[in-house]
Amino acid sequence: MTQNEIATKQDLQQAEERIRKEVEQLVAAVTAYKPAATPAKKYLRTREVLKFLGVSENKLKDMRFKREIPFTKLGVTYFYPQAEIIDILNNNLVPALLK
Repeated sequence: MTQNEIATKQDLQQAEERIRKEVEQLVAAVTAYKPAATPAKKYLRTREVLKFLGVSENKLKDMRFKREIPFTKLGVTYFYPQAEIIDILNNNLVPALLK
């Protein structure tokens, strides 16, 4: 619309109707949206990992330093992904000899 054009009442009503329909579509889309369910990833703290693996604090520090075990550090607290630790144990499993 140029400077010399005047919007009529009908023009405004049509614009209002278009905007209303777009808002309704957006509201419907947001209402229908459901994020995909992701399994909650459980993290263990240091004390839990020490007990779970049966290792000393120094051994766990050494494992972190050598990157043998995955971890996340937030502030002064270490968190270890339980599922990945179990995977490491399973991948390093030495099968028993059959007699």
